[in-house]
Amino acid sequence: MLAANPADRVIVFGIPSACLVIAAAFVSRRRDTSSWPELALARLGDASYSIYLAQVQTVSLAAASIATLVPNLPPLLLVTTTCGIVVTLGLLLNIVAERPLLSLCRRMGQRSTDLPLTPEMQTPGK
Repeated sequence: MLAANPADRVIVFGIPSACLVIAAAFVSRRRDTSSWPELALARLGDASYSIYLAQVQTVSLAAASIATLVPNLPPLLLVTTTCGIVVTLGLLLNIVAERPLLSLCRRMGQRSTDLPLTPEMQTPGK
């Protein structure tokens, strides 16, 4: 009955989902090292904006190219391959463009008090 009524989605899905997230947060705080799936998912999370930007043009181009090269490819395999290409391109875009640009912006955004003083600025009385 609860699953049939859309108004009860908070009870059926929201509360259990919130409990899972809270439990995962507490478990992850108690460990010192992350597992490789956690590191991989964190890396995908870091690259999520690049993946989002890459998918706009890549999905249609990759799907059309793959469908042309392999015309009898099952649709699920076509979708999976296209997703893999998009994620790979997004990760490359993150490594080549996003990370260096973020680093540059952080360096440019440093306050002048964070920068070392030149000898002329250290002389008292001037």
